[in-house]
Amino acid sequence: MPPVLRWSTTEANPNKPFFGCPNYNVSEKRWCGLFVWADIGEEDISERVTATENVDELRVNLAWRIGKLEAEIRTHKLYMLLLALFIMFVAVFMLVFKV
Repeated sequence: MPPVLRWSTTEANPNKPFFGCPNYNVSEKRWCGLFVWADIGEEDISERVTATENVDELRVNLAWRIGKLEAEIRTHKLYMLLLALFIMFVAVFMLVFKV
């Protein structure tokens, strides 16, 4: 069933159009829970644009932080490899010279 266009009768939103479930307030019918305001004003659009810009900024920031963390991980892996090589060198030295 397609949604039905209705108008709000509340004090907070007088005569504001919305799309709703066709079964709302119909006896013996189950309401699907659909409710969407029909008049998307300029305020809503500008808020969405701002939110999109914030999301883009957040993505760039997160990508930079992820890159920085990946570089730190590579550095730590290199340090671990060098430490392992040093320990192996010391162990071989001790075995060869029986220290």
